[in-house]
Amino acid sequence: MPSVARLGSRCTLAAVLLVALFTASSAMAQSESHRPRIGLVLGGGGARGAAHIGVIRVLEQQRIPVDCVAGTSMGALVGAAYASGMSADEIDALVSSINWSETFGSAGTRAMQPVHLKTGNTTYSNRLEFGLTKNGLLAPGGLVASQQIDSILRTIVSRARYQESFDDLPIPFRAVATDVGSGEMLILGGGDLSVAMRASMAVPGAFAPVRLDNRVMVDGGLVRNLPVDIARDMCADVVIASSLVSPEPDVEQLQGALAIFGQMIDILIKNNERAQLATLRAGDVPVMISLPNMTSGDFDKVPTAIPLGEEAARSVESQLARYSLSPEAYAQWRTRIERAAAGEARTIIVNDVRVEGLKLANPQIVQRQIRSRAGKPVNEAQIVADAQRIFSRGDYETVDYQVTESESGHTLSFLPVEKPWGPHYLRFDLGLMSSTGGDTGFLLRLDHTRPWINSLGGRWSNALQVGRTALVETSLFQPLDLDQRFFVVPELRFSREQEDVYRGDDRVARYQQTALDGKLEAGAALGNWGELRLGLRHARTDFTAETGDPLLPQFRKVDSAGFTGKFLFDTRDSPFVPTRGGYVHLDFYSADESLGSDDAYQRVELFAQHIRQFRGDLLYFEVAGGTDFDGDAPAYDLFTLGGAQSLAGFQQDELRGHEYAYGRIAYLKKVTDLQTLLGQALYAGISLEAGNMFDRIDGASASGAILGSTLFFGGRTPLGPLVISFGYSEGGHKAAYLQLGRPLKER
Repeated sequence: MPSVARLGSRCTLAAVLLVALFTASSAMAQSESHRPRIGLVLGGGGARGAAHIGVIRVLEQQRIPVDCVAGTSMGALVGAAYASGMSADEIDALVSSINWSETFGSAGTRAMQPVHLKTGNTTYSNRLEFGLTKNGLLAPGGLVASQQIDSILRTIVSRARYQESFDDLPIPFRAVATDVGSGEMLILGGGDLSVAMRASMAVPGAFAPVRLDNRVMVDGGLVRNLPVDIARDMCADVVIASSLVSPEPDVEQLQGALAIFGQMIDILIKNNERAQLATLRAGDVPVMISLPNMTSGDFDKVPTAIPLGEEAARSVESQLARYSLSPEAYAQWRTRIERAAAGEARTIIVNDVRVEGLKLANPQIVQRQIRSRAGKPVNEAQIVADAQRIFSRGDYETVDYQVTESESGHTLSFLPVEKPWGPHYLRFDLGLMSSTGGDTGFLLRLDHTRPWINSLGGRWSNALQVGRTALVETSLFQPLDLDQRFFVVPELRFSREQEDVYRGDDRVARYQQTALDGKLEAGAALGNWGELRLGLRHARTDFTAETGDPLLPQFRKVDSAGFTGKFLFDTRDSPFVPTRGGYVHLDFYSADESLGSDDAYQRVELFAQHIRQFRGDLLYFEVAGGTDFDGDAPAYDLFTLGGAQSLAGFQQDELRGHEYAYGRIAYLKKVTDLQTLLGQALYAGISLEAGNMFDRIDGASASGAILGSTLFFGGRTPLGPLVISFGYSEGGHKAAYLQLGRPLKER
């Protein structure tokens, strides 16, 4: 049994240890409570703003706590993510994983469209859509659709999206936007966090402004690109200001009105940023990030910007070090932030799923595009996919959603915003083509669309085109059920085009073909990947030989009437220069004298294409073929081969006959990206092809396959698809082509 003295000494030692621990913890708590409050300021700069993630990573490594965050544009995106509780590594992983080309383009939404939308009213030379209103033409609020961006922003802050005050976030936060009506600075400090981020990032002209509470908001960089004063007003005794340094443009770059306008905007942003940097005090830490080879639109370079932010922050480590906490104190601070975060995105069961706010579209049809169901578990990813599916139909400026909770449970509400420049839409298109054979042509085209002409979602489309092929056409896509699975399509088309006819290698005649063509088709949608149509057709065509020896009937009015069948399959990410997916077009026609046709015959034609990506490059595999079975097709409805798209050593449609087969393999090597956000890039490539036309109209014999190859350069450009090609086909046939914009002849 221990002595009383020994017991007393042990008690004394224990008491001393308790006092020491209490004193240490009190000192630690006192140090935490008396440290200066730190405000993190993240400036705007588009894609370059990803460098802020690197700055945050260094702050974490140096154990520097942040008491409030203020950000503008991309700085608002990164700042909101950090303020909602995400770490630098989490933000890095999320931002670096985003496919920015799909985010700013239409590749992601195209996969969700039914085939009739993928193939209807497609423009090649631009992405512009105008509204036709009683006041004239009305342009959309931005050139780039923001739906995908909105979805990403909602996902980033899903753990803390709705806050009455952004002071209630794990780290208090403010975003800066500009009231485009008054020119005033707007400090966004509550409500939907994703809307605040979007408003701060709404670059005028590029993205549609955000409309909220009778205000029209655009990018905050116009008034406060580096909101030092806002962080100071929020909490900051000390400001850490992360600023993106823009290099001065070369004189040669300041050419043209757009370049000058862009530089004017940059001057406004730089001036207000300099004014904020001038307010920094002793003890504040500016982090100046230089990104000399990156522009605000280079979102494909986001992963390379983050290390540059780290590098800039490490260059001022000695200044940052004074604000470092002990490992224990920083761990306590970080634990508090993580506990304050709303937690991981979770699966919930909703009691009701609604579609609200529509005036033109039928909510019942929109409801059928939603896969989230009442009484079933749903998560954020499913809800985002539903919003994307609704948006992909092309009738909405954006599709928002919100989940509300009441005593009866959760309610999921989708809030589509119908395009304010509708409901009549116009799109313009251009096409140019020239070849060494002296074949040149152009076209100008205007498409008009009026969706939702009735409650089942009828879509009226019209086109007017002048040039090598002139046409006027009108059609109605009329669904027969609320699921829009079954439909009918009446169509009327008047066209006038030139047809060249060859004998051997010599062009011997040029015809003008004038046709009035009417069709009535009934069909069924096969998911979003295909459709099947059956129908009746009647066409009256007048062939007039303009020059040369007529091989086709001259001055003959021809009636052709019969049954039609069509199968379409389309999973391509773009209708021109696709980078993945497949396409199949199978067309059948049976002319029947009992329906008023002058000739009785049958013809079937197939074109199939598959695209694969290979280490950033593209591989195209194509096959095509057609036959009229017994050789009964009349001269005016034969198949053709030749031109830039098939056996390129021959002139356009040089081979004409009753049956053909064709195959091609092409390799496209990416040369450079022109504008990643819009999917614009240039490729150089080579193709190997084989094919032949049998039972030719000029009587030339054909056996085996004609081999050939094509060298080409082109891709998607600001002016539309561009192709410069040189083709060689067996037998010494050579031709060169220049094509820009919409093809003069489409498959």
